Amino acid sequence: MNMLKEIIKQKQEEIKKDKKNFPFKFLLQLIDEGLPPTRGFFRKLNSSSTISVIAELKFASPSKGIISDKKKNLEKIIQIYTANGASAISVLTEKNFFKGDPDYIRQAKRVTDLPILRKDFILDEYQIFQSRCLGADAILLIARLLDEPTLMRFQKIASSLGVDCLVEVHNKEELIKATTAGSKMIGINNRNLMDFSIDLSVTTKLSSLVPQDCLLVSESGIKYQEDIRRLGLCGIDAILVGETLMTAHSPGDKLQKLTGVEKKRREKQVYVG
Repeated sequence: MNMLKEIIKQKQEEIKKDKKNFPFKFLLQLIDEGLPPTRGFFRKLNSSSTISVIAELKFASPSKGIISDKKKNLEKIIQIYTANGASAISVLTEKNFFKGDPDYIRQAKRVTDLPILRKDFILDEYQIFQSRCLGADAILLIARLLDEPTLMRFQKIASSLGVDCLVEVHNKEELIKATTAGSKMIGINNRNLMDFSIDLSVTTKLSSLVPQDCLLVSESGIKYQEDIRRLGLCGIDAILVGETLMTAHSPGDKLQKLTGVEKKRREKQVYVG
């Protein structure tokens, strides 16, 4: 079975269990009783004059297997990210293939004042309410997995809860879907979810089609400051980096080396292909 299909299948089963253990009315009660305000993920990234770094907590992937065995040092890793220039934190919460956990969001929130992105496979509106209750300030929505009306609806639900949406695309068709759905924060994933191959030129090719009023994030495969400078020519606002930091001998030093690249204004062009 295709790996993505298997991930989705298991995620759907997980959602069913979550709904049984924590019914929707339970989440609504938590929200109605009052939760701390969200921290403004979009606002934080948009306010910087340099390319922001979203530093990711990532312990495994379907293509690489175990990336890091530092789960017991989770809070320390987040503190290192916070102290060394990260603008926001991405927390992978998918359990089976990425060895994440929704509770990692709560743990991260305890030790940083940076906004937190929940990175997972969001397939059901239940997960949006769940994310808010967990303390996520933003969620990842994958355009490949959602049709345009659903993408639009999910963004409206998230907005009503004060949660920002990073909408991930990998090709022109997905980008058109995202912009038509009114997405204001676009993440171009350099990784193909079908075979998990990486190509940084995906960002360079698609960036010219992203409206100038959208915040643009480049995701996956970014290892060096030269990569950021190259992507910076496309007018990106932020990068999302996980594996590079999690496997570094000194994540703090590596993170510092990825920060400080000045933003360039994105110019509208026409991409054919």
